[in-house]
Amino acid sequence: LSDPLTVSQRVIVLKTVEKEIPLCSITLPETGSAFAIVLVTAKPAGFAPIVVRTDDPSFKAGDVFFINRSEKTILGKLGNTPLILKPGENSKTRPSSAVAETYYDIAFATREEAGDKLISSSRWPVDNNLRSYIFFFTNAQGKTTFRAVDEYMTSTVVRP
Repeated sequence: LSDPLTVSQRVIVLKTVEKEIPLCSITLPETGSAFAIVLVTAKPAGFAPIVVRTDDPSFKAGDVFFINRSEKTILGKLGNTPLILKPGENSKTRPSSAVAETYYDIAFATREEAGDKLISSSRWPVDNNLRSYIFFFTNAQGKTTFRAVDEYMTSTVVRP
């Protein structure tokens, strides 16, 4: 995450530095005073913002914000918490049923015509000092994959 920025209004325009070419318009919700702005590519040439309220009391340490930019439906098992995320959807959730209060069994798959296809199966440690953003996307080889970004709870991104 970048360093926090202070803004004076709830509607802002992201522009290039040198030529001030508009890349996207960002509208912050009326509720809240701290936000993460996730920029995803958008056609023809620019970005679409996904605004996440980071001071939302329901989005706390241990939570995960999922963003599906792939062409497939994502299936997940976060301990005992299920996840179904259609292409283009976002979802906020929390893993459950930690093993020995130390880790969660995590699995992700894609829904395919021939049946569900496993992407990853791993263990995530229980960490009460951060929350995560998981991005699913289609890579250059046409496979669905993901990346994670962790946010330590002492920082925020945008404050109006």
